[in-house]
Amino acid sequence: MNIGFELLDAQTGVIAYLWNYTSGFAETSMTNAGGRKFTVKLTGKTQGSVIQVACKFAYAGGMSVTKTFTYTVGNSCLGTGVENRQEIEDFFFPNPVQNLLHLQLNGDKNRVVILDLMGRKVFDKLLPSVTSIDMGNYEKGIYFIRVENSQSILNGKVIKK
Repeated sequence: MNIGFELLDAQTGVIAYLWNYTSGFAETSMTNAGGRKFTVKLTGKTQGSVIQVACKFAYAGGMSVTKTFTYTVGNSCLGTGVENRQEIEDFFFPNPVQNLLHLQLNGDKNRVVILDLMGRKVFDKLLPSVTSIDMGNYEKGIYFIRVENSQSILNGKVIKK
């Protein structure tokens, strides 16, 4: 089974480690697959077994760790994270945003969460598929947006100017 992660922030000199929580904790170096994409192959996994993994990215000046993903071997990977880079770019606009952030989503009931760089929730609501969020009073900076619905989970980075 191949597992891949991509660091979406513009960092250089990135290395990555798979954190595998399946049988205790193990940290495994990942192979650079080009740019900021990394992969690792896990062997010995049987159909129906459950794994829990995360990724630690290390780079000059810091590190980033993903959330923990749970996966049942043999199931579809859809919905475990950002599956299609094009979807990330298309579900909200404009970016950077000054006032209104417009969203075009797949489901009718979308839980939209926006976090600041410190991981604090600044927005958490159920919204329809086509809507806008007023970010006019938000401080300038970088925010993370996550949308969950019955069809998918989308993650993105919003810049407030």
